[in-house]
Amino acid sequence: MRLLKKISQILDNPSIGTPKRHQLRHARGSHVNPYVIIYVVKCDIITFLYVDHHDFVYEKAVEILEKWEREL
Repeated sequence: MRLLKKISQILDNPSIGTPKRHQLRHARGSHVNPYVIIYVVKCDIITFLYVDHHDFVYEKAVEILEKWEREL
C-alpha cells in the first residue's frame, strides 16, 4: 500500500525523487523503507526501472538502466 502511494506521488510530481549519481546518473530514486523505487524521467514519460530492498536495488538497477538505454 505504501509503495502504491509513493508511485502515485511520483506520477503527480516526478521531481520528488532524489537524483542519483555515477552509473545511475540519469535516474531518480524514492525511498519507502526498506524499499527504493528507481525511475527515469525523459520528456513527460516516467519509466519505473526497479523496486527492491535498499540493500539490493542499486546493483540490479544499474544493469536494467544500461540495458534500457541501449534499447532506446
